[in-house]
Amino acid sequence: MANNIEEIMSYSPAELRVGKETYVSLYAYDPALKKLRRKRYKLNHIKPAAERKRYGRDLCVRLNEQLRQGWNPFIDAESIKGYAKFEDAVTDWIRRQERLMRDGITREATYVEYASKVRNLLRYNSKLKAPATYIYQMDARYLNDFLDYIYIERGNTAKTYNNYIRVISVMCKFFLARGYMNNDPTAKIKSISKSRLPQKERNIISSSDLRKIYEYLSEHNKHYLLACYLEYYCFVRPKELSLLQVGDLSYKDRVLLIRREVAKNRKEQITTLPDVVINMMVDLEIHNYPNSYYIFSDKFMPGRDRRSEKTFRDEWLKMRRKLKLPENYQFYSLKDSGVSDMLDKNIPTIAVRDQARHSSVSVTEIYAQKRARKANADILRFEGEF
Repeated sequence: MANNIEEIMSYSPAELRVGKETYVSLYAYDPALKKLRRKRYKLNHIKPAAERKRYGRDLCVRLNEQLRQGWNPFIDAESIKGYAKFEDAVTDWIRRQERLMRDGITREATYVEYASKVRNLLRYNSKLKAPATYIYQMDARYLNDFLDYIYIERGNTAKTYNNYIRVISVMCKFFLARGYMNNDPTAKIKSISKSRLPQKERNIISSSDLRKIYEYLSEHNKHYLLACYLEYYCFVRPKELSLLQVGDLSYKDRVLLIRREVAKNRKEQITTLPDVVINMMVDLEIHNYPNSYYIFSDKFMPGRDRRSEKTFRDEWLKMRRKLKLPENYQFYSLKDSGVSDMLDKNIPTIAVRDQARHSSVSVTEIYAQKRARKANADILRFEGEF
């Protein structure tokens, strides 16, 4: 950053100009124009002329002292960090997020989202006729223009628009705390009201399509079928699947341990292993591998190396194309389908809530509401006294 500072701190000293118009003039580096620019302080409003000259000489002394100390009249930044290059500061923030992910502090999905959205911000900036050069230039006006580009020009959804605001807000708060900014430019940027957003659709996989998936994977990839079973029957999230180890299985207690460092909510929990899942694990001889092995490694077989959560979705995409299944079937649809099917089999809502590790019964009942969109047979036959 040394070269950036030297560039910005270049200036010509302040001088008093006396004539028809009296003013103090200096030249300082304007980052937006990338060159020296004149700054004038008009003094004609000061009366009388002798006092105007005296004030002008004193102003020159004060301004030149400030210039020597690194002040720049064209930069609204109290900290020298405000001179950091825009791209460097944003890239450093993403590297920090990557480290937090590697240390298990944030989820991989969080890092992937942050990195993706910030890459789009950098691409947008690089295409501007007058791109932001320094981090202080990322103000509210700049960000509103970027968000309009995301929502209007790119045609992304209102939910995506809100997600961009959320990610950028996290980044700006970091810059504010570290002295790169004097204020949070996202503070007055409003999200689109959640009540106006389209409700999340739960994509339930039909029984016939579940059978197609089972038959295909039984023949081509039984270990990936096990991953699908754990998603459908045990509601294990993709990130959790990627971190499961053989030692997390208890055949005696018939449960799967979701360790604190693995769970999304950072709380140690268990999920019941139905007979159909236990039988598949026995058939695949999962119990014969060391406890430290990841259940899903290369080719989704147990091994020393962990696979990323993305690989589960990538494998699903390949299978979906092969079977020509609807595009709205996502890997996570297996969980939605499993919850819905359990409720259809009249398994108590509280039991389903605990298996799915939902925060409350109301979350589980979202699935019940969807499956209940059909006429009640008893009410159809009702004939009252009216």
